[in-house]
Amino acid sequence: MSTEGCIHDTAIIAPSATLGAGVTIGAHTVIGEGVHIDDGASIGCNAMIESEARVGRSARIESNVIVREETLIADHVVVGANSVLGQRPTKAKSSTLAPSGVLPPLTIGEGCQIGVGAVIYAGSEIGSGSFVADGAQVREGCLVGRNVIIGHAATVENDCEIGDGTRIQTAAYITALSRLGKNVFIAPMVCTTNDNYMGRTEERFKYRKGIIVEDGGRIGGNAVVLPGVTMGKEAVVGAGSVVTRDVAPCKIVLGTPARVVKDVPPEQLIYSVESECQHREEPSAMQVPSFGLTRQNSKLRDELMAAIGEVVDSGQFILGDSVERLEEAITEICGVKHAIAVANGSDALYLALMAADVGPGDEVITTPFTFFATAGAIVRVGAKPVFCDIDPKTYNIDPTRIEGMVTARTKAILPVHLYGQSADMDPINEIAGRHRLTVIEDAAQAIGAKYKGRPVGSLGDMACISFFPTKNLGAFGDAGMVVTKNDALAERLRKLRVHGSKKKYYHELLGINSRLDALQAAILNVKVKYLRGWIEARRTLAEVYDRGFALVKDVATYPEVAQGMYHVYHQYTIRLPNRDAVQEELRSRGVGSTVYYPLPLHLQPVFQNLGYKLGDFPESERAAEEVLSLPMFPELETCEQEYVVEQLCDILRSCAGR
Repeated sequence: MSTEGCIHDTAIIAPSATLGAGVTIGAHTVIGEGVHIDDGASIGCNAMIESEARVGRSARIESNVIVREETLIADHVVVGANSVLGQRPTKAKSSTLAPSGVLPPLTIGEGCQIGVGAVIYAGSEIGSGSFVADGAQVREGCLVGRNVIIGHAATVENDCEIGDGTRIQTAAYITALSRLGKNVFIAPMVCTTNDNYMGRTEERFKYRKGIIVEDGGRIGGNAVVLPGVTMGKEAVVGAGSVVTRDVAPCKIVLGTPARVVKDVPPEQLIYSVESECQHREEPSAMQVPSFGLTRQNSKLRDELMAAIGEVVDSGQFILGDSVERLEEAITEICGVKHAIAVANGSDALYLALMAADVGPGDEVITTPFTFFATAGAIVRVGAKPVFCDIDPKTYNIDPTRIEGMVTARTKAILPVHLYGQSADMDPINEIAGRHRLTVIEDAAQAIGAKYKGRPVGSLGDMACISFFPTKNLGAFGDAGMVVTKNDALAERLRKLRVHGSKKKYYHELLGINSRLDALQAAILNVKVKYLRGWIEARRTLAEVYDRGFALVKDVATYPEVAQGMYHVYHQYTIRLPNRDAVQEELRSRGVGSTVYYPLPLHLQPVFQNLGYKLGDFPESERAAEEVLSLPMFPELETCEQEYVVEQLCDILRSCAGR
């Protein structure tokens, strides 16, 4: 036994146990014979690690946990308090467990997270990066893949197989002998059964069989699936349904008993017919792009072409019905009264500042860590951008620094919701209220995001949105929108986008030509109905990244979601001290990545006249040197994301070992 860690005096450690360097063991914990605990692991108070168990490097086991004999816990695993790992079952007469007798030890893969009060039995294997939530139970003989989520109080009975990326949500019950493929979704309170004979007779035990859900299958909340049912690839069961017979691939069933109601729309399929992953034999040949525009648009091609054709046939190309329908859809998403469509996101910022009467001699407080257009629009109206440093955890403007920037010339605050997460708006609005300032949200990257339950776009006096092709809701070119709850501002904006005119050839204001064309609006009208699903897909991808990178959490910094935020992950951005070298190595391995943004605005040559210098905004400057955005788009395939995680983890481990 050799360690330089902290071992409480009341801990009991068997003579044959071996402890690595830096191991921490809490009060009244018992470590059994032959146990091995690797470097940097920590064991809480009142825990019991039984004989021959293995605890990996930097694993963390909380208080009151029981780890049964021979259980294998890999590196970087986190186990919540009061959990039991490697429990040995008492074989009931009704058990479906094969009579082979001895169960192999439980194995918990790298980077897994086990919640409070979870119970996982011996004979099971939990794949790397998986999450077993509070109060969940996984019985003996289960094979759980990588990056699986088993939700709060969910139960997985014995001898089940669960494929990579599958999610089983709160209080769902997966019966014994079931097989779930990859990327299956089981909603809360789903119940499966493997028993056609509900009376207590010996005969019924002969006929037990589980269910099968092929890759990409989805089962809605409170549904019941009866014994022996097979759901084909990407089949969908509606909430509350009772499924009594097999469901063919890509079919949606609903009702009691469930019947086919329609096919799954092609745009909702996870696996395209010509999946890139199906054709790759060697991982080294994989090329993972930063964006997936062609994939998204090819799925929607028929709808998009029909919408474009309608505009061509109508002969109405500027503003018109298509634009009005889009404006109405955006008002609902943003929770506002008015949406004013404009030519692009940059013009949206410019017009919002014009509508707020910001002009020469005025100052606008904003962040230096954003796209150029934010500050560029301020200069275009003749005002001065006054930069304020960011919160390093969220990359958004730091509200605690804003009030110190306010002067008699300050006219507005322009916070940016960077990467898809809202800025901290309550304190910003409080400052604006005290000083009678206009608040204009730069929501170019954050449509659909929420702040304390309120949608981005409704949090200031006005908000500006971009529909650039790579945005979460993207056009086939430039397009933008200004949204507001204020009637007077909306009327002014509608004039300003048409040369300051309400009536043709009569000009009340000095505006600009910034009208959204009907073709872009038609394209966005097709796409907007898919936005919510795309956002959820991005959030799921972010969860998978989070779990995958838990293995190297000490080498890089990963996105932090502030309390009360609903992040839409326009980008999944990490921080690395050796960013450029890592990006180059990723490129050599076929993984795309992007830097947003390599030079903060206060150091841009065009803003030299503002008098800022290196060191004025250290958090923004550090972020510019360290941030790296990984592939993030709804059509990113499971195998591609796994490849990104594997390659980045490999690179970071190599860097850490140098």
